[in-house]
Amino acid sequence: MEHYKLDWHRFNLRQKMEGLSPVTVEEFERKTGADMSSISGSESDSEEGDSDSDYGGTSSNVTGTDNESSSENSLISGRLSSKVVFQNSAGQYLSVHRCILQGKQRNEEIDLVLSLKAVNKKTVWVILMTGGGHFAGAVFRKEVIQHKTFHRYTVRAKRGTAQGLRDAQNRSHAPKSAGAALRRYNEAALDIQDILVSWVDHLKEASAIFVRSPSYNKSIFFGGRTAALDKKDSRIHSIPFATRRATFREVQRVHEVLGNIQVYNETDMSFIFSQSKKMWKTVDDTWEYSVRDALFTACKIGDVDGLQRLLNDPKPVEKMGTAEETETSNVKTPLIFLNKPIDSSGFTLLHVASTAAQKEVVKCLLDIGADPACDNKGQTPYNVAPEKDTRNVFRKFMGENPDKYDYSKAQIPGPLTAEIESKKLEKKKAQKAQKKQREKEQKEEKKKQEMEAEEKKRFAALSDREKRALAAERRLAEQAAATGVSISNARCWMCGESLLGKIPFQYLDFTFCSPRCVQQHRK
Repeated sequence: MEHYKLDWHRFNLRQKMEGLSPVTVEEFERKTGADMSSISGSESDSEEGDSDSDYGGTSSNVTGTDNESSSENSLISGRLSSKVVFQNSAGQYLSVHRCILQGKQRNEEIDLVLSLKAVNKKTVWVILMTGGGHFAGAVFRKEVIQHKTFHRYTVRAKRGTAQGLRDAQNRSHAPKSAGAALRRYNEAALDIQDILVSWVDHLKEASAIFVRSPSYNKSIFFGGRTAALDKKDSRIHSIPFATRRATFREVQRVHEVLGNIQVYNETDMSFIFSQSKKMWKTVDDTWEYSVRDALFTACKIGDVDGLQRLLNDPKPVEKMGTAEETETSNVKTPLIFLNKPIDSSGFTLLHVASTAAQKEVVKCLLDIGADPACDNKGQTPYNVAPEKDTRNVFRKFMGENPDKYDYSKAQIPGPLTAEIESKKLEKKKAQKAQKKQREKEQKEEKKKQEMEAEEKKRFAALSDREKRALAAERRLAEQAAATGVSISNARCWMCGESLLGKIPFQYLDFTFCSPRCVQQHRK
């Protein structure tokens, strides 16, 4: 797409219209030389402003920078056709969007420096955005003084296209359903025109009106006999960059981007107007991306030394300011990322290190100034820690620095001091000893139970006669213990023979050595 914005392409179009053959880039540069304005109809090669200009009095036109290399001229025209580049007395390059300085038709007589200086706190801008059934509009005089948003049903579910676009693509086969009719009605509703009528005073006062609307739906703003806006109004501009859904927040973002002045510091102009197909990024954005990536990696893998080197990097980078802050020099260092979201999930560096259980990195970040109270959707760095040791790092830091952060907001339960740790260690030792004693007792009890089970099993295997003999022996032992007489040997009640090693015969409370003695005793 960049090719079609180049003056070389427009020159070849004119050649074709006149019946001439197209020329190469080299021939084009040789023919045109420094006279670029004759091709694009843009401003003059260079315009000198007042000597007391805040911006150094030198404007570097996008299509008219006077450089030795004509190829660089074409690069400027192709790459920043929507911006005007200035150079201040310090040699820095500044760029602003062209649409805030002049109307649709590029007028060579407009002094761009004076036009830029005319933008002040009292300047009124109106921004109107619509698409997909969403409308958002606002009136700005530095701050928002009027705004309105609403949404109407104009996009069919699951299809994802607005009804007007669908009709434009298939004029001969337009849907005739009730839903399609409702969506067409909503697109043609007069709510937006009513809002513009109520803002008529602001529209008259506005120095610029920025409109973003799909081509099939521009009639909302410019159609009808009583249209609130006129297409020929030089104050009306399209928004010169990509935008998201029409919301109040997006309108505010558009206003902020349009009101910014891009500062390039000492960047080479050949780099600024690079012909690369990739989207050009400012030095600030490139630096910010690389630093974010390096910080995230260091926290994730636990590289404490690398993290300290990054955060202590003294190299500053001037960042972009608003139109009212061009005189204020802001400095960016890696420390600005310490308490800001570092990735799309909203995690800070402390969140990343805590999630990865990098205890040394967590301690390093807390010492440097990372706030543990930074909350991402109810998740503080302490809460996302996966293990107790990592959480204890936060508690130890709380004990060492009780007043440094809001620990209640950080959801850290309490400090962890050396005294508390020693008490916990003693308690842990006592619990370990008790556990060991319990295990010993449980082991002895288990052994007794096993012996008892074995004894039961052995006794159950005896015959009735053997069981009675054992019972008799037990009674004799009990009687001997009661009388104090030691009976070392059980004997037959009839003949007095020793029963040791024999299985006795029992009759009532009597014990005999054989059935014959039992019979004799009964007689």
